[in-house]
Amino acid sequence: MTTSKTTKITKSEKQINDFTATTLKSSAMRLEKSKLAAARFANTKDTDDKAIMLLNQTHATYDARLADMSLQAKQQLYKLFTAKAINATCNRSRAHKLRLETTLEAIANNDMSRLEKPLRLALPEIAKTRKKVYIVKKLQHMMNHTTTTQAEYFKRFVRDNEVAKVTQLAQDASEIELDYDNLYVQALLKLAS
Repeated sequence: MTTSKTTKITKSEKQINDFTATTLKSSAMRLEKSKLAAARFANTKDTDDKAIMLLNQTHATYDARLADMSLQAKQQLYKLFTAKAINATCNRSRAHKLRLETTLEAIANNDMSRLEKPLRLALPEIAKTRKKVYIVKKLQHMMNHTTTTQAEYFKRFVRDNEVAKVTQLAQDASEIELDYDNLYVQALLKLAS
């Protein structure tokens, strides 16, 4: 007589499985779009098709990297972010996906060196000063960049993941108010201590 064993999947395991499946599906979809654009480009040499091909290739790569994150990083995902923020991940920018992967792996492994260099440079000062508000231009200097690009990526990332309030001051200036009670912000700051 054989007995069948049923394994009960926990809510956490289901969430992780769903996230992995969603990001893999998004990666496959992006690769297909890239192939179609590549075929059009081969026929027409239209630079728009080439741009679409490259854009979808990089999105596919970042989606696959999210799917391949360590189990520990994926567990952090559901501890630190809202379901709304997580569900929107595949529709976010390539920079958002990269920052999500690197910060989760850094937090999961308690290893600040896994962060992207701009955030790795700014984080110790953020942890030390814990200012109520950071101006994007100030973050730019903390990140040791000549342009505001990396600071803008950080601003959009914390805003889109609901861990900071962002206020537009002028067309080219905004401020970021980090929520120091937020678990993600606390986990980042812990890396710098």
